[in-house]
Amino acid sequence: LVANMASELYSSSNFEVQQHDGGVCVLTMKAGENRFNDKFIADFHLALDSVEKTSGPGALIITGEGKFFSNGLDVNYMGSLPPTEVPNFLRNFQRLVARILVFPMITVAALNGHCYAGGAMLSMGCDYRIMRQDRGFWCMPEIDLTMPLSPGMNAVIRCRIADTGLFRDIILLGKKYGGGEAAKLTIVDQAVDEKAIPTVAMDLATAGAQKDRRTLGALKREMFREAHSKLVQEDLVEANYSLKSKL
Repeated sequence: LVANMASELYSSSNFEVQQHDGGVCVLTMKAGENRFNDKFIADFHLALDSVEKTSGPGALIITGEGKFFSNGLDVNYMGSLPPTEVPNFLRNFQRLVARILVFPMITVAALNGHCYAGGAMLSMGCDYRIMRQDRGFWCMPEIDLTMPLSPGMNAVIRCRIADTGLFRDIILLGKKYGGGEAAKLTIVDQAVDEKAIPTVAMDLATAGAQKDRRTLGALKREMFREAHSKLVQEDLVEANYSLKSKL
């Protein structure tokens, strides 16, 4: 993400994790559209493990490559699963978001490109969001995918979006937001030129890298107690996640 001294913590076909000066770890998703299936989720946890095993100052930046931050759940993979296995897959994804939501470091989502559905949910799990102002959209299109959100996913968005009208439009209309509009509405914290994203993300992460990890984790668990609890619970309620034939 930035050109300074860095050491590799983890590398796979899907992820690369590098620790930079000052303890900031950059987790780069590198699987194209970075869609979530069980293998991608398991690999993501291994990447996060490598970050948590470090000691001393620390913060985490999550980013992608090229046109996509993440395009959400792997719907082709979901369609290949027996119907009885789909809920388990969705719970696996929710547990990943739950882990990031209370991760014991300051977390920054550096949105290099499109950020849709599960990708948008992942970004909401992070403490800060930086987005390109020139290209890419942030969107929760579940209404158009006929995929009702679970209580946990609703709760994560609600704990980040204070404006009830904006919350309504995000969920019920599935609106697409470019970087400038997303920043104005505080969906993201800043929208900047593509070349500035690494520096801005690194500055945000570095500012929080000295914070005590144990205390950060405890504070987040209390701040997001309701959302975290709903993410890890077994009940998906009305989220039947039927897929349209066009997918």
